[in-house]
Amino acid sequence: MANRIEQPSARQDRACPSPAAPGYCTPGTLWGWSPPPLPADTRLKRGVDRFMPRSGLSFLLFFGAVVALLNVGSAVPARAALLSAGAASLAAGGWCTLNFWRCRHAHCVITGTGWLALAGFSFVEAGLGHSLIAGDEGLVFLAVLVAGLAFEGVWYLRRGTNAVTPAHDAMHPLPVLACSLDGAALQDRGDRWRAFLADHLLEGRETQGGVRLVLRASPAGMAELRRLIDLERECCPWMSWSITKGPQVVAEVTAPRPEEVRALRAWLRAGPALADATAGR
Repeated sequence: MANRIEQPSARQDRACPSPAAPGYCTPGTLWGWSPPPLPADTRLKRGVDRFMPRSGLSFLLFFGAVVALLNVGSAVPARAALLSAGAASLAAGGWCTLNFWRCRHAHCVITGTGWLALAGFSFVEAGLGHSLIAGDEGLVFLAVLVAGLAFEGVWYLRRGTNAVTPAHDAMHPLPVLACSLDGAALQDRGDRWRAFLADHLLEGRETQGGVRLVLRASPAGMAELRRLIDLERECCPWMSWSITKGPQVVAEVTAPRPEEVRALRAWLRAGPALADATAGR
C-alpha cells in the first residue's frame, strides 16, 4: 500500500513567506478575494508590500478608522466633518490605488479613482466651510464602493478573473503571480527543475486543479524533489504540493484559482522534459 505524505495545512501553505521573501503575500490576501501581487521587483514595491495592510487585523483596523472618520459628522462642526470625510476618502482611495498598482484588483479601478476624487471634493467643501451635497459625502463614498464591486463582478464574468490584465495576457498569467525570484536565481531554479525532470520524469498530465507528475523513484531523486518543493513553497506559496510514494513517486501540484492553475501548467511545461512528456495529452 502506498505511503502518502500529507501536505501542510492550507493555513501554513498560504502564509506569506517571511524573511526569505519579504513583502510577498499569497492568494490568501484579503481572505482569498484579492489577486496575488505582481512581482516586487523594486525596493519601492517591496516597501509597499511590507507596510500596506492587506488582510488580517491591520486591514480591519485601517478600514475601521476610515469608517470612523466618515461618521464623525454629527459630533463636530461642518468644516471638521468635511475634513474628516476628505481624510477618510484620501486614505481609502490611496489604499485602493496602491492595491491596484500591486495586484490589479478590478474594483480598485473605480474605488481608487472615485474615493480620491471625493477626497479632493471634500477638501474644497471644507475650504468653503459647508457641504455642497447636503452632507451626503458618506453616501457618495458608499456609492463609489458599490460601483467598484459591480465593475469587478462584470469583469469577473467576462474574464474569469478579478485582476485587470490585458486580454492577450489571459492565457499567460504568470507575471501577475507572486514569486520572490528574479534574474539569476530564477534561471538557477529553472535549471534545477529541468535537470531533475530530465532524469526522473516518467509521465506528466494536467489535472483539473493543476498537474500530476509520475517520477522515477530513487532515494537521491526523492531528496532532490523535497528540496525543490521546499524552495517552491518559499517563493511561490500559491502552489500546493502532495506526494505519494510507491514503486513510482507521484507528485500532485495544485492551485486554488483558475489563473493560478494556468500559470502552474505553463510553469511546469516550460521544462523540455515535461513538455515532451505531456505533448499530445
